[in-house]
Amino acid sequence: MIKQFLLTYFSTYPQQIYNHSNYYGNFGNAGIGLGLINSQKTFWISNFIMATTLYSTNDNNIYLFIFPICSYLYSFSFFKTYQLLRLLIST
Repeated sequence: MIKQFLLTYFSTYPQQIYNHSNYYGNFGNAGIGLGLINSQKTFWISNFIMATTLYSTNDNNIYLFIFPICSYLYSFSFFKTYQLLRLLIST
């Protein structure tokens, strides 16, 4: 399961699942692949927001606003990925 987590965020694994499933008409797994693609996008958007905030400003008020948002995005992405990978492994 850890390997699939890492593959989801740092490779083209979700796109491969989506393309393979669409090619063979398995629309359930294609939906899982699409959900993993969206989860990957959420993760990288949160990384971008966090990095630009850390490197561009030293204002503590911005940090108090940005950190909870990014924490929410990270936790949402991880939870969604966990649920989708459980579905993918069980099929």
